[in-house]
Amino acid sequence: MGRNDLILPFIRQHKWRFLATIIVGMVANIFVVLIPVSLGKFFDLLFQFQSHRAAFLDLLPFSFWGTVPEYLWFLFAMILILLVFQFLKRYQTAILGELYVKQLRERLYQQQLKIESLVYDNRGAGRYLLRHSGDLKTIQNYLTKGIVGFLTDIILILIALLFLLWLNKTIFLIILIGFVATSLSVFLLNKILFKVSVERRNTRSGLLAFVSRQLNAVNAIKAFNKDSTEIGKYNKRSAHLYDAGKSFQGIYNFILVAIPAMLYLVLLSVLYVVYVQKTNNSLTIDQGEIIGFLLLFITILPIFRRVIRVSSVWELGNISFKKLINVFELPIEKNNGDRPAYQYDKGHIEFKKVTFGYTDEEPLFSNLDFTIQPKKANQIKIGNGEGKSTLLKLIAGIYKPDLGDILFDGQAMNNLDLRSIRKKVTFVSDELELIGRTVFEVVSYSRKESKLSKTEELLEQLQRDVPNSLKLDVKDKVVEGGKNLSKSQIKLLHYTRAILSNKPIIIIDEPIRNMEKNTKRNIMEWLASQKGEKTLVFLCRTWKESTIEIDHVITLSQ
Repeated sequence: MGRNDLILPFIRQHKWRFLATIIVGMVANIFVVLIPVSLGKFFDLLFQFQSHRAAFLDLLPFSFWGTVPEYLWFLFAMILILLVFQFLKRYQTAILGELYVKQLRERLYQQQLKIESLVYDNRGAGRYLLRHSGDLKTIQNYLTKGIVGFLTDIILILIALLFLLWLNKTIFLIILIGFVATSLSVFLLNKILFKVSVERRNTRSGLLAFVSRQLNAVNAIKAFNKDSTEIGKYNKRSAHLYDAGKSFQGIYNFILVAIPAMLYLVLLSVLYVVYVQKTNNSLTIDQGEIIGFLLLFITILPIFRRVIRVSSVWELGNISFKKLINVFELPIEKNNGDRPAYQYDKGHIEFKKVTFGYTDEEPLFSNLDFTIQPKKANQIKIGNGEGKSTLLKLIAGIYKPDLGDILFDGQAMNNLDLRSIRKKVTFVSDELELIGRTVFEVVSYSRKESKLSKTEELLEQLQRDVPNSLKLDVKDKVVEGGKNLSKSQIKLLHYTRAILSNKPIIIIDEPIRNMEKNTKRNIMEWLASQKGEKTLVFLCRTWKESTIEIDHVITLSQ
């Protein structure tokens, strides 16, 4: 994948909007040149000059500018037209940018959700925080300023240069040479700016990732009095970012100052040539045309600067495109229509010589061979630190075995659409975060109000005899996955979410840990009622609950 793979399909999809924006910009540019040039006509009329170049206005369809008042009305009309087309150009360009970023943002989010979880486990999710802010803004600028804006500006400069060529060949050559020399100088400076900018942006991304990691561990930092240590680490990173920022700002602002300085040198050269030609009586333009030229030069001066500086937009955009492309090229889960769906029969799950490890060194599991019996209570004897969470993620298809197969009713997981498996399997585990801002949003797949009463009934059933101070209501707020809740309440919500999904296979990580006694009793009663109907799998080292008799025990040898 390259940068063009992210730009060209969008342009093709919106080619008419893109073309209309360029055309509107061309019309606006014509009036940008026409207004200062036509001012020569004003001085001809005011001082009774006869400028053959200003007479081009008389070629227009309606000659109603034969007097100063008539010309002023004509100028007023041109200004109004310019304002309308300038607005349309700016608005259409901005809308193109917003639409492009919208599509890219949504595609990026989908990609991030599809990326294999092992990638996030190895790299952390914090490094992707900037993808929705700085990088997308830079890419938006690449489209609006680096492509649309650049094309319309180049057209404007070509129109202005054609007029200058018609006005005076010597002036045209001076401006052309000055423009080329300035462009080459800025191009070389931008090469330096690019390297400094990469370091600055990487340092900023690293700082944000550091803050994200430390804030997620803020309780540990406080409990172990590590705040001074962490502040020191942050300040060191911040100082590094400051140094990178100083280098960037030095080069960037030098470029901003150098561009107008070099262009004003071009203007100085032109004025000197006019003076020499006037002294030698070889001047081929009159006073009105000189004024028109000066006004035109001042008008297009910011356009020159914008065109010359566009390489900065390109360079910064290339950095962001590279980062985004890296995300798009990360391995993703294979969930698509090209793979057959899981055909559920009884819920028979089998591990056949499964090997898995996080690194190429010693694997966590080697040659796992066991069977989960359908519609029975299964216990997999495994404790904390022995790969319990990893085993759950293997069953969920979040991790893929390095070797071997996981079979669902005889169908190999590697050959199936993972979404179709997950439609039949639900999980109760702290490893699978609570998602939502309220209790109802956390536990219900559907946010429809019709599901609200069913959720309320289930919560009431699971919380009967629970002290009122510990009871949860569907409208209660849930902060960042449950940071405002007790461990028992969090466990309750995990069970509620699994029960409401009404799936035939339930995988439960540490079934009774951290549960209030009444809540535990109610949930165990519900699970006991599901024996014979659903496949129950308990991941835990020991089982002492008399409410449910275990039918099948699987002991994993580590």
